[in-house]
Amino acid sequence: MSIHFYSPVSTKARLRSTLLAALGLALAFGCNEAPPPDPVFVPAGFVVEESADGFSVSGAEPGAELALLDASGEEIDRGTVNESGALEFLAVPAGGDYAIAETDGLEREKAEGLTVPVFQAAGFVVEESADGFSVSGAEPGAELALLDASGEEIDRGTVNAAGGLDFFGVPLAEGYVIEETTGLERERAESLSAIATDYSEPGPYTVGVLTLPM
Repeated sequence: MSIHFYSPVSTKARLRSTLLAALGLALAFGCNEAPPPDPVFVPAGFVVEESADGFSVSGAEPGAELALLDASGEEIDRGTVNESGALEFLAVPAGGDYAIAETDGLEREKAEGLTVPVFQAAGFVVEESADGFSVSGAEPGAELALLDASGEEIDRGTVNAAGGLDFFGVPLAEGYVIEETTGLERERAESLSAIATDYSEPGPYTVGVLTLPM
């Protein structure tokens, strides 16, 4: 029979090695950080104006970074909101289902269902007057917007069941536009004028002088 004697020193060394190995494993697993959670998208608080050139953002957080995504979710552009809360994405190909979303933070604002439209000559008729414009022959239920010469929207409304819509109280000026606001292909009437009727002014009056005999 053989008897084995173990040195206390060697036993402590093995115990120390075991503890160090366990500590190393614990540190190794502890350094593997959990992946960040997926962002949560909420409806955008900023406003997006659609045009044939692309999109104009207003009311966004200054300094925020926004990305433009196509219909497949592929990022095609990004930019930083200026100090006025604005950002433009121009030269965007015509199409629908674009989205503009914040790129940072757990909760991110996102505007979806955006369209770069293709405009075509209006099928509806616009009667011009000093009061404004009267539309007829438009699609009932369609939404039309009135823009000034700078492209700024100043009014919009919904076409009634008879195909009509009025834009009255319009400042006297030229270069107005009336266009549909939804769909990829939109009808548009351009170069409209709200001009006062030209009334002829009366000519000068001749006052006769009657000379009486003395």
